[in-house]
Amino acid sequence: YASAVLRDGRVIVCGGEKSNAGDDTNKCEMYDPVADTWTALAPPAGWTNIGDAVSCVLPDGRFMLGYYTGVKTAIFDPLTNAWSAGPNKGDSASEETWTLLGDQTVLTVQCNKRPYAEKYVAASNSWASAGKLPVDLVEAASTEIGPALLLPDHRAFCIGATKHTALYTPPAIASQPGTWAAGPDFPAIEGKTIGAKDAPACLMPNGKVLLVGGPVDGLEIGRASCRERV
Repeated sequence: YASAVLRDGRVIVCGGEKSNAGDDTNKCEMYDPVADTWTALAPPAGWTNIGDAVSCVLPDGRFMLGYYTGVKTAIFDPLTNAWSAGPNKGDSASEETWTLLGDQTVLTVQCNKRPYAEKYVAASNSWASAGKLPVDLVEAASTEIGPALLLPDHRAFCIGATKHTALYTPPAIASQPGTWAAGPDFPAIEGKTIGAKDAPACLMPNGKVLLVGGPVDGLEIGRASCRERV
């Protein structure tokens, strides 16, 4: 499901994969930590399914949600508690990872247009190309990818569901593509290819990335293990 902590401290949760007897629900809820209560929230107009949709809190505090079977997006404004249509992106948001960068753009590697990337530019309220990756981070069989994090040096570290990772450097002008470089590959473990297939990661206080990886063979995730990247 998609979720985020909003600026006012509330938590928004939308969707859920294979919920309600197997469907990808469109239900949304809001948690108020002061009142310790959950309240039902209407989904974006016309969205019959949300599932495990991707999301991100924008620089102005609004919450943007991607559609998993099409190119549309929706934006929730916590000041008015209302949804509005967002700009269409270049491909389906299914299985993507969205990362807010320091130049007020939201970066994503396109799972359905590999090995390309795009980004939401807040200043123009539109999506633009973020260039072509030097390595493929998307596992073809599942169309899944790993997490992506903003590093202290302003680059984005994108982790693949393959053995690869990539580093994105934002351009001087936000609407331009920026540049990519191959990152360190996962080491093989017991002869198996390791990747972060739909897996978590976090940036630690020391600037290192802690992530989870496991065998990726197009069939199953397999056993996970923790790794640390300097």
